Amino acid sequence: MSNFKKAKDQAEEILRENYITNPPVPIVELAKNYGYDVVEIDLDPNIAGFVNMEDRVIFVNNTDSETRKAFTIAHELGHIKLHTSELEKNPDIGILYRRPLAKKDDDEREQEANCFATSLLVPQSMYEKSVEQYKSILTEENKVELLSRLFGVSSDVIKYRLHDFSLENT
Repeated sequence: MSNFKKAKDQAEEILRENYITNPPVPIVELAKNYGYDVVEIDLDPNIAGFVNMEDRVIFVNNTDSETRKAFTIAHELGHIKLHTSELEKNPDIGILYRRPLAKKDDDEREQEANCFATSLLVPQSMYEKSVEQYKSILTEENKVELLSRLFGVSSDVIKYRLHDFSLENT
């Protein structure tokens, strides 16, 4: 069973350790703070990225949008923080295959890494603070677009977090 609480707690801890309180989250800088370089390379179009634990490098597909690259880096950082021992035994679990975020992955590690990534890039406290700060211009029609630009993430990540927040409040 996926441990989403652990994933969210790890994301919050990273934000605290690095004194990050406002969006967008500087994801490349965070990776470097934890000893990982980020390298953009040509990859198969079905692969968004992967982590090489031995060389301490997160590779991202250089053809992806900046928002997709940010998510991939956060996702791989999630694997690093949540699944290090498993990655060391089987590096292939660190490969992020391209699939819609809303489509549930059967692999619990992938679910946890996605939860970690979205929680790191759009933390609930920053989300709530931003909604309050921009309430005069946010509408149901523009909310996803404006927040995705503010947080430097795709609209899919914002929608995922909105769904996540609604589940937490039920």
